[in-house]
Amino acid sequence: MHSDDGALLFVENVSQSFRPAKSGWFGFTPETRPIAHVSLRVAPGEVVGVVGKQAAGKNTLLRTILGLVKPETGRVTFLDQDIATLTRADKRKLRPLMRQVTPQSVAQLDVSQTPSALLREALLEAQVTHSDAQELRTKEALRLVGLDHVVAQSDVEDLSVFQQHLVAIAHAIVTRPSLVVVQDPAQGLDVSVQARLLDLLLKLQDELQLSMVISSTDIVMLGSLCDRLVVLRSGEIVEEGLAQQLLEAPQHEHTQLLVQQARDKEQAA
Repeated sequence: MHSDDGALLFVENVSQSFRPAKSGWFGFTPETRPIAHVSLRVAPGEVVGVVGKQAAGKNTLLRTILGLVKPETGRVTFLDQDIATLTRADKRKLRPLMRQVTPQSVAQLDVSQTPSALLREALLEAQVTHSDAQELRTKEALRLVGLDHVVAQSDVEDLSVFQQHLVAIAHAIVTRPSLVVVQDPAQGLDVSVQARLLDLLLKLQDELQLSMVISSTDIVMLGSLCDRLVVLRSGEIVEEGLAQQLLEAPQHEHTQLLVQQARDKEQAA
């Protein structure tokens, strides 16, 4: 039984109003925008989109979910555990089950290593030490993202930008997480690459029954990926609901604006 009547992840009345020090699970510390009294839940196998303009508080919410910053008020519960109260040792145990993919994930890869080596490192950190298990999981993750044996044994610096993104995703799923937090999956990519990447996320969610939280400024794109959407404006949730219903009949004026802007962008492309 998970928290909040079956929820895998439960964010309860969380607020943040400060810029954090450089600390946390992953050491990635962008500017934090305020959020106020934000609540959301993610069921097992569910994909929830967090949408809003720049500085709406999306990254702050994702960082709070990941345990990078402690909520000023409220709490984040993952697998029945309040993340803010965990010891460092307990966080290390939980980390393989909650993974992230960000625009910085590619930049943080050690490009002098091969994809296979990077995935094995992630498994060692997750206490998967048996070589046969490492090989099995590494091959499985690379297969799932569509990277063959030749690419797996090439240095990351010799791969295309798209292939490097695939390595970053394989690195996230190789530990067999329950939840993957994805920040701006289409950022900085051309339209054709965006489409392939989004198709891959859909495939992984279907095959692995992953739960995901995905953030973006593009509400239409998120609507194609997610079961439910949460709309942020200035750190507050102004609307939430089933993705397709929200796209077809947005109730709040800010949601209506985001939908119209995304439609206009599609037509101009």
